[in-house]
Amino acid sequence: MSEPSFRDRDPRCSRASSLMTADSRDTVAVRDPETFCVSKSSPLPHPVPSLAGSCPASILPGEKTTDKEYDPASPISDIHLSPSPVHPSLPPHSSPVPSSSFLVCVVCGTTPSSTPLYGCELSHIVCSICRSVGGSLLSCPRCGSQDISHHLTIAGELLEAELEKNCLVFCPYKAEGCSTVARGQVMAQHKEQCLFRPVKCPKSMFSMSCTHIGPLCTLQQHGRDRHNLHQGVTELELGVISSKMFDKGRDKTCCDDPNNAKFQPLELTYQDSLFYCYFERVADRGIWFFFIRMFGNQEQASMFKANIMIGHSGLERGDKEVAGLRYSGAVAHYSMTREEIRGRGMVLAVADEVLRSCKVGNVLFRVWFQVEEKSYQG
Repeated sequence: MSEPSFRDRDPRCSRASSLMTADSRDTVAVRDPETFCVSKSSPLPHPVPSLAGSCPASILPGEKTTDKEYDPASPISDIHLSPSPVHPSLPPHSSPVPSSSFLVCVVCGTTPSSTPLYGCELSHIVCSICRSVGGSLLSCPRCGSQDISHHLTIAGELLEAELEKNCLVFCPYKAEGCSTVARGQVMAQHKEQCLFRPVKCPKSMFSMSCTHIGPLCTLQQHGRDRHNLHQGVTELELGVISSKMFDKGRDKTCCDDPNNAKFQPLELTYQDSLFYCYFERVADRGIWFFFIRMFGNQEQASMFKANIMIGHSGLERGDKEVAGLRYSGAVAHYSMTREEIRGRGMVLAVADEVLRSCKVGNVLFRVWFQVEEKSYQG
């Protein structure tokens, strides 16, 4: 005799097996496990015990079972019992999630997914699903009004705007390589900080000789490959660089030049943030302007403080603490123009006569640029 199968040895199958041995007129009704859940129209009269870990006591081995308690065609793990009502618009195994919006149905508590919106004369919203389920007998549970057919035009307009903000959208710089997907209201902030957003060459602030526009994440390499903006700079520590300004000669100085002078920006990095240090001379005023510009938005730039120090050209690179000319203040952000930077006082302004006094040999002065994160004390 062959070994009995697991189904033959399972006492839960005894009832089903006895039914199958009846004459051909007897049939066994098998319930669909996907429909075996508690609906809104038939709430549970008492709390439901957990099905995780073990079977209910009524179907343990050695116990007698009934058709109502056990479905031989449906495993126990497939039976889903929910103690809470199921929203008619959702699948049988899901339940409505409370909405954070103020545009919610007063019956089911969820935000409608489309317009038009209807409700009572006090503008209490009743979604189309609840209206169709409740029919003509449904009233507003908030105020008791029987007339819930008012067209809520303003609420509908607000809903359309809210749905647009919460809709998932791709980053507008997807073609440049960004794979970010976010809700509309979050995407606006991401767009300003996206590493793939297009930016102009750092030299474009002073010169139109380079018209390059490319993703921010490739800008540093462009500045190095095309313009050598990292050369002539000594990185002393995190966020600190030093450089010397060479003059026209021992007996000639650019401080006497009748023309304006704009010098090549210097690269400065602080971890993942990219800055460029600018300086120029305005001939008719006899003044030099020095400033630091971050290739980021205003919010990102506001997290940093700029320090600019200018000293005697005979100073060593590590002597920034004894430099006589200093600026400590805000960092300019990418969208600012030269005029805005000067107008807001985000520059170190030095007269020609002062820089002449710093000259030794053919070196006019030594300059240090530094950026550091602001410390916020609560």
